Amino acid sequence: MTTSDKTSRRNNNEGSAPKQRNNGQWQSNYIAGYLPSGRSIRKSVYGKTRAECATKLKSALQAVSAQSVSLSKSPRLIEWLDHYLDVIAPNADVRPRTINAYRSKIDNYVRPIGSQASV
Repeated sequence: MTTSDKTSRRNNNEGSAPKQRNNGQWQSNYIAGYLPSGRSIRKSVYGKTRAECATKLKSALQAVSAQSVSLSKSPRLIEWLDHYLDVIAPNADVRPRTINAYRSKIDNYVRPIGSQASV
């Protein structure tokens, strides 16, 4: 198999190539963001022609990149743990008593290490 026989992959944050649906419309998917749990939010754009769908995809991707969310900086461990206890765990049906136990262990064992590292 030569390199010209292989299908090329699209880069990250480019969305999917427009594909024609059974009803004749063209559809392309893209990632519009991420949930607090880390799951991606997938959205679709549609067009009557392939070019129209590609144009809508390009404008949707520009709108997503113009958002003020910056994913380049990773959160510190203690920030992520606080986010987990405040946002993710209650929505994931973790029992309140379990959340309190986690919070106690984080406050007693993890937070003191973080305060020593910043000194």
